Amino acid sequence: MDDALTHPTRKVLYRFIIENPGTSFQFILNVLKIPEGTLRYHLDQLQRSRRIVSQKKGKNLVYYSSFHRDHPECPSDLDLNDSQKLLLDLIKDSPGVTRKELLVRSRLSRRELNYSMRRLGDMKLIWKVDTGNGQGFEVISKDRFKEEMFRILVDRFLKGDLSLERFRSLKDRLQSL
Repeated sequence: MDDALTHPTRKVLYRFIIENPGTSFQFILNVLKIPEGTLRYHLDQLQRSRRIVSQKKGKNLVYYSSFHRDHPECPSDLDLNDSQKLLLDLIKDSPGVTRKELLVRSRLSRRELNYSMRRLGDMKLIWKVDTGNGQGFEVISKDRFKEEMFRILVDRFLKGDLSLERFRSLKDRLQSL
């Protein structure tokens, strides 16, 4: 499990970046009054946990939530509300988490949870997974997507649905993603 948000300073910092996307190091330093070394450490921890991303803008680094639509790596039509961001974080922290666990942890109404989960699925940000104890959810990452597609290719090849040449071709295309 990702412990990035267990530290109170990182929680405040992460929330600040979500609420102020594209904010610079200096701006964070001035507003939050966190010592420079401490701020660098906590930003680094948030980046390592893939909660935030940085981008060079002029002479400065600016920070975004990993799920913010203004970040160039995010789809341009990504528009998440607070409930969706919260659920995405909970799923990222606990891959395989069930809908029931999300309902308890998020403290959302059942209606808001269902709407947000459907929207996250429609945007291809999460998918259902078999946890052995039923169905849970995971965030779709590029690496996880590639692993799943490779598993499907191997299954189809072993069943005889794909020739060796076609399997190699599709495998090469998948690796180039």
